[in-house]
Amino acid sequence: MIVNKFHEKTKLKVHCKSGNDDFPIIYLKNGQAKGWRFNDALFHDTVYKCELSHGYHFSHFQKFVAYTSAWNNSLKNKENVTWLAVERGLYRIFNHRSPEYMHKWM
Repeated sequence: MIVNKFHEKTKLKVHCKSGNDDFPIIYLKNGQAKGWRFNDALFHDTVYKCELSHGYHFSHFQKFVAYTSAWNNSLKNKENVTWLAVERGLYRIFNHRSPEYMHKWM
């Protein structure tokens, strides 16, 4: 899940994809969130990469691995990964832990 947590009226452009799926580009307003459901691959890691951008002509951006099945200890473990987009950068919340600062905006 991607959540726009900017304080100002900042629109967040989101594009995520894997080797098998290419989700359409979406735009999230402040406070909006978008999540996807999918199954992990059986014989190799499932990897989803995202590009988030904001600002004037969406000039501030970050490309990152948003999800990989390697984070799970078991294919039975269907944990949610949440990414918070804020002024400082991107925070990841995984496995019900506290938010962890991961990436700054480029």
